[in-house]
Amino acid sequence: MKVDIHTEQQVLSTMDVFFDAYSRRDLTGVLGLFLPDPDVVLIGTESDERLVGLNAIGERLQDDWSRTDELSMKTTWHSLSGKEDVCWLAAEIMVTISAEGSRIQLPARITVVLERREERWLIAHWHSSLARE
Repeated sequence: MKVDIHTEQQVLSTMDVFFDAYSRRDLTGVLGLFLPDPDVVLIGTESDERLVGLNAIGERLQDDWSRTDELSMKTTWHSLSGKEDVCWLAAEIMVTISAEGSRIQLPARITVVLERREERWLIAHWHSSLARE
């Protein structure tokens, strides 16, 4: 189920574009990387972060951005597999958060399911968790 190098580059490019748009607080850019389906899901680290649909995801992103000065993510490790038009990515990321004069970095883990539609890899499901020491 290991994907070919071309597919891996495309999927990782989608993730890089996501991280860049997220750090620039580009809501249209971030949401454009998710499937436009009503059952697209993002599950975050907070108890109220079970978000279904682009509207719910967009509202939460805007809320997160309103409470911070900086929010960025960078991949530190990944494993990617897939079959036909579906890929699943497991990754460790470093999340950088700045707010109210403080800056912290948190190790986190994500699992992302992507679907290829018209030669683009789009996010169908995203789940994140904090990597506690």
